[in-house]
Amino acid sequence: MKAAAELAGPAGGRIEVKHVDEASGRPRKDRVEAALAGASFHLTIVCRELVRLTLFSGPAWHSTSKIYDHYTENIVRKNEGSRLGYRRVAELLGELYSSGLVESRAGSKGRGGFGREYRLAMPPEAFTPSFEGLQMEVMNVKLEHERLMKEIKERSESYGVGEYERQQAKERLTGEKRWWKEYYGGA
Repeated sequence: MKAAAELAGPAGGRIEVKHVDEASGRPRKDRVEAALAGASFHLTIVCRELVRLTLFSGPAWHSTSKIYDHYTENIVRKNEGSRLGYRRVAELLGELYSSGLVESRAGSKGRGGFGREYRLAMPPEAFTPSFEGLQMEVMNVKLEHERLMKEIKERSESYGVGEYERQQAKERLTGEKRWWKEYYGGA
């Protein structure tokens, strides 16, 4: 309530719902900024990739291996230095869990053994000030994916191409959907 009053003070002194909503998000953002302020480069990248995955697929659980794959792709794609090994990334995820930024659970993968899964402990919007441009990047990737899917679908339904080309487009559409679901976890 104190934070809402501080926000309402310059606006005329009356506390409104928007002031309470904004004030309730402040501690989360402050906690994220404080935790990431002194974080190592690689810890920040691992956290960024978990936020990115969450923006793509919602508040789903993500395995350590999936987060690691996205982390290594990000490091290689941007040439931001040498990448860490799987075990060290798992340790960094443990540090994020200890700081309260992520939640963790262990689960059985059947014959794949046991593994840990992680998700953000707070909404991704609490992290976006720390990762400038991330939401725009995610939106651009989603738009490009939708454009590609539309293009492939139109080709698969087109009567101006032969049956073989139509079948190839349908298979590509199926493959692209499967890849998107496996890689990002979204539909």
